[in-house]
Amino acid sequence: MFLFIRVHSSARFNTYIQSFFSFATTSAYRYSLYCSFSYSFPLVFLISFSPALMLYIIFHALAPLISFCFFFVSLLFVFVYLLFRRAKRKKRKKEDIFLLRIDSFL
Repeated sequence: MFLFIRVHSSARFNTYIQSFFSFATTSAYRYSLYCSFSYSFPLVFLISFSPALMLYIIFHALAPLISFCFFFVSLLFVFVYLLFRRAKRKKRKKEDIFLLRIDSFL
């Protein structure tokens, strides 16, 4: 991935800029590959050496997913609570209307 910036008229300066951005993007790509392999590839070897370290790496990699799941479950509980509260209120309202009709009939 190359990013071309034309700031100065000299070709040497433009070459420096292009080489810097190409190095930065390829090094970021290599670092992302290294991170993905560092979480997946050594897990096979970590099982025999240190299960605690393996669990630490797995939970460190899955921490954003776990926190999102906790957030989603808490939102689900709030939604269910509000739904039951609304249903309870509607049921009480229907009972009040029914009692008013009986009172008016008597």
